[in-house]
Amino acid sequence: MDDALRVSNLRVVRGARPVVDDVTFTARAGRILGVLGPNGAGKSTLVKAIAGILPYDGDIDLEGLSAAQLDRAERARRIAYVPQQSELRSPLSVREVVAQGRYAHHVGRIRGTDGDRSAIERAIHLAEAASLADRPFTALSQGERQRVLLARALATEARLLLLDEPTAALDVGHALRLYRLLRTLAKAGYAILAVLHPLEEALDWTDDAIVLERGRIVLSGATREVIRAGSLERIYGVHLVPNGALGFRLPQEEPS
Repeated sequence: MDDALRVSNLRVVRGARPVVDDVTFTARAGRILGVLGPNGAGKSTLVKAIAGILPYDGDIDLEGLSAAQLDRAERARRIAYVPQQSELRSPLSVREVVAQGRYAHHVGRIRGTDGDRSAIERAIHLAEAASLADRPFTALSQGERQRVLLARALATEARLLLLDEPTAALDVGHALRLYRLLRTLAKAGYAILAVLHPLEEALDWTDDAIVLERGRIVLSGATREVIRAGSLERIYGVHLVPNGALGFRLPQEEPS
């Protein structure tokens, strides 16, 4: 599988201290990578640096190209960021919100070509948000909003998706639907990197994982191996109870 993202010796300093320090890892197309770790470990800071929101030292390669050498438009075509929640308060329609992804694609220039319109409709379809397209974004539930934010990212046509705690405000049903959607996108060749808190969700839905502690990677590898590692108990200050959690799944025959 191809490396969609390669991060080398990444360092992010906020205030006077490094929040992320000497972080190196790869994310591959067709797989979901979980970014794990306790509160304050630097997970969100790491993702925002990769997304270009925060300044950093070190190297970030996107599909073999240095992110530092890409202009804003080219970077937006290769990597898309999905925040935990939107600050949008204007009652734009879902279709208008998704169209913002095309503005990012063109660095703020509104073009409205047939290609743009096709990309918007394709993103809405991929995110399973077609039934929401004409509704005001502000009238949606949190789970529906998360699908729309994902659609906005997909409208950029970037193949690397960064998500910051995508299920933090979702009930179990919406969370499962979102994870099912992310798995579908991974199977279609997207590389997905997601900051996650619930370890059971990471175990069920991610392929690989990195664990941060105080800004540094302390564990990495296949998720099942990482979560079963004895040092994870030290990092979180808990004891692993095999098969101790409740499990949920979506109905087998669920209307689309």
